[in-house]
Amino acid sequence: MTFDEVLRQCAVPEQVAYLEEHASEEIPYFYIADIFHSWANLNVDSFVRQQPQSPAETATDAATSTSTAASAAFSPPLVLRNDDAFDSEVLCSSLWEKMIHNVIPFDVSIRALCVLAVNNRANARRLARMSSPERVIELYSDYTDKIQANQRQGIGPDVVSPEEVTAATLFFLRAVNDASVHRRWIPLLGVFRPDPYPLARKVSPELWCRAFGNLTPAVTGATSETAVVLADVMNERLRCAELRKVETAP
Repeated sequence: MTFDEVLRQCAVPEQVAYLEEHASEEIPYFYIADIFHSWANLNVDSFVRQQPQSPAETATDAATSTSTAASAAFSPPLVLRNDDAFDSEVLCSSLWEKMIHNVIPFDVSIRALCVLAVNNRANARRLARMSSPERVIELYSDYTDKIQANQRQGIGPDVVSPEEVTAATLFFLRAVNDASVHRRWIPLLGVFRPDPYPLARKVSPELWCRAFGNLTPAVTGATSETAVVLADVMNERLRCAELRKVETAP
């Protein structure tokens, strides 16, 4: 029986308990990576937008089903949720440590961390405290550099699409950004006002803009709308367009 099959037979609380048990054990990295890869796959709908069906697919569905209401074309928007079943301090801490120490590959760990962060506010707050957005983007950049190097060498595509990894990374950053929002004193106005994008103060412009300053249509199509908005605002605040002009200037 595969990990996918084991996890699919369990409700979320049982899945979390199973993952916590394995996350705290000293077991081979490839074994635990496979477990969390399966869990991320099982919960992919919580962080990757479903693409609209083609006319041919829609016609096929209409011919074989009495209803197309569940079609991907009508899938609900991705939002930050607060499901107590996903609450796990153990998984937040263990996954973060295993990601930054390369025990679990980035494309697996960031997707699993995203599942935790976007489905439970307590997890998002924990990860906002313990994680470093700058470190996340550094690891993401290392991951994309490796993907590009593999493509140049003719190495086949990874199991997980780069668009899915980018979507998970941006939605994770959206979740920890929102969990970090607090009121700031505005001296000129003499009032407290919340800064809705504290992430802008936590990452270097060069690092952010290189990673997310020019998202492809495939990435924006896969990424939650709120995470795309985050990217747009960050790109404006960090002046990514100006940085690109400087980099491309003769």
